[in-house]
Amino acid sequence: YIEQRYRLMPYLYTLAEETVRTGLPMMRPLFLDYPDAAKDKHPIDNDPGADAEFLLGHDLLIAPSPYPEAPDSYTVEFPSAAWYDFWTGARVPQPVHAANPDPNAPPPATAQIALFTEVHPTLEALPVYVRAGAILPMQPLVQSVDETPQGPLTLRIYAGDDCHGTLYTDDGESFAFQRGGFLRMNFTCAVSSDGLKINISKREGNFVPWWKQLRLEVYGWTPTRNTIQQDGHTSSLQIEREREVINVTIPDAAAGTSLQLQ
Repeated sequence: YIEQRYRLMPYLYTLAEETVRTGLPMMRPLFLDYPDAAKDKHPIDNDPGADAEFLLGHDLLIAPSPYPEAPDSYTVEFPSAAWYDFWTGARVPQPVHAANPDPNAPPPATAQIALFTEVHPTLEALPVYVRAGAILPMQPLVQSVDETPQGPLTLRIYAGDDCHGTLYTDDGESFAFQRGGFLRMNFTCAVSSDGLKINISKREGNFVPWWKQLRLEVYGWTPTRNTIQQDGHTSSLQIEREREVINVTIPDAAAGTSLQLQ
């Protein structure tokens, strides 16, 4: 988990900058970002299945066991309809509601929410989930924030609605960011009949990052033709396939780029 924290440092640093700029906390109750998660408009943080959960930014949901002394099974409630398992990249399956033979029986509490799943924890496992539509910036493993990562910046793209992400970074030490010594990039994606379109914005600021390449890891979408259009032209870039993910590595460019995966 310590190593995963270092891999997530680009996401965490972006959240820290958002906190300073807007006042939004890094750790959030579910109702803050999803006030209408339940059909009856109650905050699902009050539900027995969600009272231990919290959001880390808008895109990560942490669901620790409400029974820390014993690994008993429990239910995780989600504030929207589509999420991925952070560790495996698999989509959380839609629940199957068992029919109640009593037509006068009240609906189960889980019927009020968009999605839920049963967790059967082990002592070393922490359930973490990613919002469908999230784009998470991540870096190669380091052992200290003073160590420069070696390799590409990874963008984990989880196909879904409202697909977007942001990256902010600076030197982490000085006040040079007040004079333009920072870097901000925005990312979007959209799935259509033409494939998966990924937009990487032009950089803001004049900070020079440590990475030279971007590694795009796409979850929840599969190409049919294994072709890539970049900025409107056929590209020689290659799509690599793994079990739950496809990968594309591209050179980083300050001017940004647009990809169409098919």
